[in-house]
Amino acid sequence: MGDTESQNSNEVGKDSVRLVATPSTGFVFQSEYMYELTGEVHPLIAEGMKAASVPASREECVRAWAPRTAQSIRDMYRPALARFLACDPAKQALEQVVTDSFMFEGVHTLVHRPVSLPNRVLPALVYLHGGGGFMGSAEDWQHCCARLSSEAGVVVVNVNYRLAPENPFPAALIDVEKVVRGVVAEAEKLGVDPDKIALGGDSAGGHHAVAVARRLARGGEGQLIKLVLAMSAMETKMFRESPFEELVGTERDAAGLMGLCDRCMSGEDENRLEQLISSNELHPMVLNTGEAEKELPPTLVVTSEFDFLRRPSEEFAKVLKDAGKLADFIVYPGTPHVFWLNMNSPLAGDVYRHTAEVIKKVLFGVALESS
Repeated sequence: MGDTESQNSNEVGKDSVRLVATPSTGFVFQSEYMYELTGEVHPLIAEGMKAASVPASREECVRAWAPRTAQSIRDMYRPALARFLACDPAKQALEQVVTDSFMFEGVHTLVHRPVSLPNRVLPALVYLHGGGGFMGSAEDWQHCCARLSSEAGVVVVNVNYRLAPENPFPAALIDVEKVVRGVVAEAEKLGVDPDKIALGGDSAGGHHAVAVARRLARGGEGQLIKLVLAMSAMETKMFRESPFEELVGTERDAAGLMGLCDRCMSGEDENRLEQLISSNELHPMVLNTGEAEKELPPTLVVTSEFDFLRRPSEEFAKVLKDAGKLADFIVYPGTPHVFWLNMNSPLAGDVYRHTAEVIKKVLFGVALESS
């Protein structure tokens, strides 16, 4: 983790560590869940955030990431995902739901229902795991989905969408669309209310959720989704187009990873990547007020003080607010990207509780009481 002086430094360069708060766009929103942002990493999280130096230039970043592949990153993160799933709070969350496998037109899902609400017709949340679009699975994220299910009193449909680069973008979106339509078609069998469906996810899953909601709206099916959850949603455009010297702290550290995500989404095909970039298909969160008004339902935006995706999340929230589509915007202090995957993390419980409250407010109108 480096010494105290370097941890608190605001300099960004070859020798600086990544414990530098991500810059804010200055967006202010009076959330129901306001926190003071101090620029200090939560002490219980700091050890897990220790890292080598961030790159001093884009060239250095490209060189560092050139040898890395989707599979090498999958292998690197697999032990951490297993630890998150094995911790006591995760096990307790899984005990609060009944989980079944369900196929929608060939797309595998895990369906989680609160044990306390076995016979209720409930709203549904179609949830998309993170992982940059090229790693992760419904099984890896089942503790998160179980916690949201029990906290919010909803059926969570946890999607095993196809991963890049083996299945280039938009294969994942096509899978999610099948699941959304399938949940509506199979509502009675699933015990869900087809008129109360939310769509959400974290990191790449949040990106996919926004993209699918917009695709459905453009196809005349926007009424299917009543709420979107964009939880630290991935948006790579800033990392590719901003001058490297304007990236700060965790943003520089993540620039190489975001480049790998873009390459994977394209199926590692440079021509296809250029097409996706020019069409803006890879950037569903980069939109204007009119597009947000027409193509998105109320949307919850969640990010963290040290999240390398904080600025894109704030920019997205600004547009949603102007369009009257921002359900809430929450920044959790002293924490990194998707820290709540580890349920032992400080404030992880707040994330699940607050998200559940927004789901209840939008889908139920009032909080649901367990019987």
